[in-house]
Amino acid sequence: LPHWQARARADGLAGRVRFLGFRADVPELLAGLDALAHPARSEPFGLGVLEAVCRGLPAVVSKDAGVAELLPAEWDPLLLPDPEDAAALAAALRAWRRDADGWAARVRPTADRLRGRTWADMAAEFVAVTVC
Repeated sequence: LPHWQARARADGLAGRVRFLGFRADVPELLAGLDALAHPARSEPFGLGVLEAVCRGLPAVVSKDAGVAELLPAEWDPLLLPDPEDAAALAAALRAWRRDADGWAARVRPTADRLRGRTWADMAAEFVAVTVC
């Protein structure tokens, strides 16, 4: 955290970026969002993104993030081919913002599907893979 705070200060962003540090109130924080941007360079899965989507939030993520495998094709405008491309991130955020209500409706079926998935479902899939 101190590294990123120093970097924000050095880049003149100290007044525009607020670092929250470790939080135990993630559900309350997510409840205050309209969307989530998570353009990670490397993210094997992304439980934070999954949690946000399950709450019904559109998420802008890297196409290579593991969680992107769970998102239907209609999410493509929010998936970033290159997480280093700031212009692509801005374009994805603008695409979401132009149709925020539409995105809220499009997220709902994905959120319902993901919330309906249980530990028992996952265990059954593991067993099926190991039996093959």
